Amino acid sequence: MLPEICDGRRARGERTRLHIVEAYLQLLRTDGPGLTIADVADLAGCSRRSIFAHFAAITDLRRAAADHLLEQGEFVLSAEERRGTVLVRLRREMLRRERECAAWWPLWRALQAASPDESDLVARFATLRQRREARGAEMFAAELAGATRRQRRAFDIQLGTLTSIEAWVTLRDHYQFTAPAIRQHWCRSFVRLMPRDVQHAA
Repeated sequence: MLPEICDGRRARGERTRLHIVEAYLQLLRTDGPGLTIADVADLAGCSRRSIFAHFAAITDLRRAAADHLLEQGEFVLSAEERRGTVLVRLRREMLRRERECAAWWPLWRALQAASPDESDLVARFATLRQRREARGAEMFAAELAGATRRQRRAFDIQLGTLTSIEAWVTLRDHYQFTAPAIRQHWCRSFVRLMPRDVQHAA
């Protein structure tokens, strides 16, 4: 088989796989975790056989969806993102985290309904938390420069808990917060986590 033909088939296969993953995530947002392969096939405009050619089971599709979100995530800070006052950087980070929660929420909901042994999906959420933590530490490195290791760890835990998907869902669904209201609440709460001199500056 000619290399260009093989490459063309591989590219089409990757596009089909991505289309299936995106259809699955869209259905998770609207229909919840009880959806089936047939549901995904209908939205993706392909056969169930085509889906099974890429994914052996719905659990594989869930893992692929998590990998897709991790690939799409903004975890590396640009030079521009490192600049600005603490409030400018804070608003920027809270906007990113709110969007991140909205993107990951369908999979988080699916995980709650998944079997307890789905460790691969759990591991991907752990990766998300680790990358968020590293980004937060880098974003606010100047404000935490004088903090002890214990203080830095406490900061990481508090920030992670404050802006977790679980917290986002509670604010949105239980307290009926809009996306801007969630970000505003996070910003105000976050300032109280910072050292006192930073609180006064903010």
